[in-house]
Amino acid sequence: MSTPWINTVPTTKFTRADGNEGALQYGVKWGGGYGQGVVLTYSFPDGKAWFINGYAEFDSWSALNRRETAAVRTALDEWSSVAGVTFVEVNDGRKVVGDLRFAITDEGGDEAAHAYYPWHTPDGGDVWFKNGEWHDRPNSAIKKGSYDYLVVLHEIGHAIGLKHPFEAPQKLQGAYDHYAFTIMSYSASAWSESNYASFYPTTPMYYDLVNIQGMYGRGAHNPGNTIYTFKDGKNYWQTIDDSGGIDTIVHKGSDKAIIDLGIGHWSALGRKIEFSNSSTKWTVAIGPDTLIENATGGSGKDKIIGNSLDNVLAGGKGKDVLIGGEGADSFVFNVKPAARNVDTIRDFTVGEDIIRLAQKVFDALSPGVLTAEAFDTHFDYAGGVLAYQGKAFAQLNGAPAIDEGDLLVV
Repeated sequence: MSTPWINTVPTTKFTRADGNEGALQYGVKWGGGYGQGVVLTYSFPDGKAWFINGYAEFDSWSALNRRETAAVRTALDEWSSVAGVTFVEVNDGRKVVGDLRFAITDEGGDEAAHAYYPWHTPDGGDVWFKNGEWHDRPNSAIKKGSYDYLVVLHEIGHAIGLKHPFEAPQKLQGAYDHYAFTIMSYSASAWSESNYASFYPTTPMYYDLVNIQGMYGRGAHNPGNTIYTFKDGKNYWQTIDDSGGIDTIVHKGSDKAIIDLGIGHWSALGRKIEFSNSSTKWTVAIGPDTLIENATGGSGKDKIIGNSLDNVLAGGKGKDVLIGGEGADSFVFNVKPAARNVDTIRDFTVGEDIIRLAQKVFDALSPGVLTAEAFDTHFDYAGGVLAYQGKAFAQLNGAPAIDEGDLLVV
């Protein structure tokens, strides 16, 4: 266990990964070699805390309150969920302290906080929030999406071995040096020089994940079948990290949304994020090695884009655009056929893709693969327009030669 005089968890120097994959790596990590996980303790010093002589911040410091410690615990959970780092809380005392310690200080320049990189000295891994510059309303909760919460995520990143993207010797490509790709940046967007955003990232972002997972391995994050739901009018800015299962992104609402299941790609969901001189609707990204299989649209005009997997894409109400991409994709129709609900399938592949019809809507049909008789009796297909009992519900670009074998009633 670490003490006020020494950190007992070993640290390891390593060669950074090439290019952007190592551009956030400071070059020292906790625990064993590159890619190996670690267990770290953390603590919150109080009025009886001990520090080694000469510890600069000890000259003027104070303890975090319960709202602030709650935010730290939440942020630690966020990091541990995506990487092979396990955090265990311990009491901060005379003989035992956390490998990472969190408190407030008056020391430091014009900053919201600072942290020390992994090292065997007592300050290694410690995080200090600046009095008056961070959480200046101490009686309020620190909410996800606030700048204060972003600061907590950012400083923990330093404490476990991530540096700023603009620092030598290995820099992140300039196009990615902003919050959309790393919370270790100082820039909110590619279009602004300030760090102002109306809503801040709530998770480590794409290159944070690449770099930290390279250092410590990947956590078992949402390994089961997970549904990610995004609603109109809500704030989101996040990167989805998912390590397994059959997963679905769901949009709920009537606003126009874009869902893109491609790794590293962005979806437009929820409220727009405002910057000092620009804005973006791209709010949800797919993280590295994260495979999301399915997507469901809302009641507006959605655009849903699949990936290389066998995707199940459901537009729902509205005139939606569905793009399956590679794989044997299923395009779901589960709302009443009407002119306002005609979906366009951009890339239907005969003999591979399938049109799924909900039996509760297409109620004259029996469950299973459609028969030739049922197809001829209930459907019309001409010029790429597929209609059921005289009402169009799908437009297939390129007018591929479909027949009853391309439809399935479920």
